[in-house]
Amino acid sequence: MGMIGKIRRGSMFPVYIKLFDGAPLELNEKIALLSIAIECQKSSDEISQNLGYRIIAAYTKRFKDFDPLLQISANHGYAPLVDSIIKKLSVDDIDRLGALSIEMLDATMELYENDGIVLTDDQWGIRNFFEASDNKSVSIVAPTSFGKSELIVEFCRRNQKRNICILVPTKSLIAQTRKRILTSAKEARQVGADWSPEVVLHPEAFRRSENGSLCIYTQERLFRHFIMFGESVFDDLLVDEAHNMFGKGHREVLLNQILTLHRARAEAVGKISNTKFFTPFLVNPDSLSLRYQHREVEGRKITKSIKSEVFYIADLKENSDLSIYDHYFDKLHKISDLECDSTEDYIASSDAGKNIVYQNRPVKIELMARTLLRILPSVDGDEEISTAVKAIREYVHPQYLLGECIEKGMIYHHGSVPDIVKLYVESVFSEISAARFIICSSTLLEGVNIPATKLFLPTVNIGRGVLNTSQFNNLIGRVCRYKEIFKGGELDEELLLPEIHLIVNSDYMHNNINPKKFLSDRLKVDKKKVDNNENPLLSLDYEKLPAGSKEEADTFLDVIDPTVRKVDKVRSARTSVGYLSFTHNIYELDILEHERDIEIDVNEFGIIDDIDKFLLFVATIFISRVGDKSKYFDLLRLEHDGARAFYSMLMRWKLDHLPLAQMVDRFVSYWNDVGGTVFVGRWGDYQQQEDFFPRYVVWNEKTDAEKVNLAIVRIKDEQDFIESALSKYVDLVGDLKIIDPDLYLSLKYGTSDELEIELIKSGFNGLLAKHLLENYSEYVNFTSGEFSNFTFEDEILDVMRENDENEILIFEVKLMSGL
Repeated sequence: MGMIGKIRRGSMFPVYIKLFDGAPLELNEKIALLSIAIECQKSSDEISQNLGYRIIAAYTKRFKDFDPLLQISANHGYAPLVDSIIKKLSVDDIDRLGALSIEMLDATMELYENDGIVLTDDQWGIRNFFEASDNKSVSIVAPTSFGKSELIVEFCRRNQKRNICILVPTKSLIAQTRKRILTSAKEARQVGADWSPEVVLHPEAFRRSENGSLCIYTQERLFRHFIMFGESVFDDLLVDEAHNMFGKGHREVLLNQILTLHRARAEAVGKISNTKFFTPFLVNPDSLSLRYQHREVEGRKITKSIKSEVFYIADLKENSDLSIYDHYFDKLHKISDLECDSTEDYIASSDAGKNIVYQNRPVKIELMARTLLRILPSVDGDEEISTAVKAIREYVHPQYLLGECIEKGMIYHHGSVPDIVKLYVESVFSEISAARFIICSSTLLEGVNIPATKLFLPTVNIGRGVLNTSQFNNLIGRVCRYKEIFKGGELDEELLLPEIHLIVNSDYMHNNINPKKFLSDRLKVDKKKVDNNENPLLSLDYEKLPAGSKEEADTFLDVIDPTVRKVDKVRSARTSVGYLSFTHNIYELDILEHERDIEIDVNEFGIIDDIDKFLLFVATIFISRVGDKSKYFDLLRLEHDGARAFYSMLMRWKLDHLPLAQMVDRFVSYWNDVGGTVFVGRWGDYQQQEDFFPRYVVWNEKTDAEKVNLAIVRIKDEQDFIESALSKYVDLVGDLKIIDPDLYLSLKYGTSDELEIELIKSGFNGLLAKHLLENYSEYVNFTSGEFSNFTFEDEILDVMRENDENEILIFEVKLMSGL
């Protein structure tokens, strides 16, 4: 048993917990706590060292005595803390501590500065290690907000002549990463450096260049790039949120498949390609070993953190009390009784400056938002809030719930919020002080960077399961980021101990959750940590995984590249349509079983020359052969004439460049005509007999506002469905050359106009691309040729504001242009 075990068995806890529960501390108790903290710091055990730091941080927060924190920060190499504490010291403090000592410390801080930002010793260590590893495959494991994004940007800047792909898990992270790259490049040029990266977001926009390329892709886009460019190999793959490699979902398996395929191609053409992994959670770098492409990965891991979270359990069900769970002692300690009537009352009454509220399901997010609307006061007289509300209501709809929420300083964020609106409200929450609450789902886990000081968890579910250790730690890492702790170079000591509130309630949390056990299983400091793998393409725990998932993953590799597995017997497609189905990631049916019949049907079908015929092609030739009827319920709807007519209508709206607000009105009008029970998927509250879940609503029972908001979320869900389930069939029929060329371009991009298509490839949505070319063409410069590129005049944003354009449109132009 280590030192932490001995401390637990002693009599320290009753005194220690007083630092957190507000109970008075006698002088001798303060001295005892500081003495224990010093002894912990002397230990070689990192857990004990972290406990010593936690005691000092809590002592500083409680008593505003910065002397111990200054000393321990200097010993730990926490230079930002030292720098900010020095700035807080009064003249008397400096005299007492010794002016010469303070001056020496202050001078030392200059050695830790980088571009005006003071880094910790660990941050400098990571930076130096990473810079020295430019030509190696490495893993970087560091807490959320530690600065991994800056490492990625600086690597791209150092290696401008190389072909680099930054691999991110979501489209929103593509936009965020692009913005980060372009902002850094702009700052570099302002100080005379030469960096003007041409950032590629879609493989269709990629051009081979002798000067290097910089692509930001999801795994689906990287796979498309891999297929389109037969011998193209990136010098470097930078895998952000690399812990996704352990997942068992189709996207996670595809991630490992493309990493395997890319490395195999590099070996085949005799080129060295390095992979760099970035994650907050990894026990052993060897856990990232791919089964068929094993390579040593040198790792650097940081476990120390300036933050030390405090965990509260607010029990609104059994005892109506507030307790602290301490993960060092693995104990619960009651603080007080509670007088709150509901989860929402507790959240509103415990408000900090910026608050994250986690919810599992979008339906629950909007339910909670409606309840909080009745509790929270309006934000009156705030011009920035009024501007945001106006933008949301004009862009989406006057009755959009999100507009009403922003009036109360509340924002919500989930997968059914339109993509650009999601990015816009993130900026609203980040930049407007009156925006205090953001209710969000697990979309926040994927690298979304927002300022927040307190986290509330009225549920601990994710999907149909429960947040695992990595997911939970990733979530709590989103509060009190380093940039907030040291905002403006001044220390806010309150943020050194972020508050995490687990709310036990009947409305959102499952009855079988034991809050103390949940926290203990994920947080107890001496609990042995292991990497848990469910992915069939990693070596870790491979023998424990289901045979079916392994066979399916291997079949995909065999078809795409029969040399990868280095085995005598591989499976292969025997028809061109079978092979192309694999290259377009069509996985819902057994392609190898049906490919002969599919080929016959394709040859007999003829040329596709309208949307209805395209949907009929997909339904009759592919969807009719899907075996798992329950797993692909949404896709199987396309076998019905009415569903195909519905999706035909949606796809025509894209071709007509219909604004979102008009789509909403037409959606509501369409459902008014249909009447009766309406399919709304996960937003349903009515269950038909053959269904396992409520997927419908009785339309005429809904208010006008409820109809509008159902239309908004369903438009987004259906657009996502079209993109994920149908767009790959557009590419397939294009490659098969059985579709009218203009129809192909219209289905893929929403237009056949070449310049609009180029803007769309650059990341703009089709409606804005058309609007810019029609109304602001003099501010949009396109360089054609081998290395085509768009640049934007700085004046475009001011001119758009003079023309009273919607702020969301201006935000998107600013985001995508790098202005």
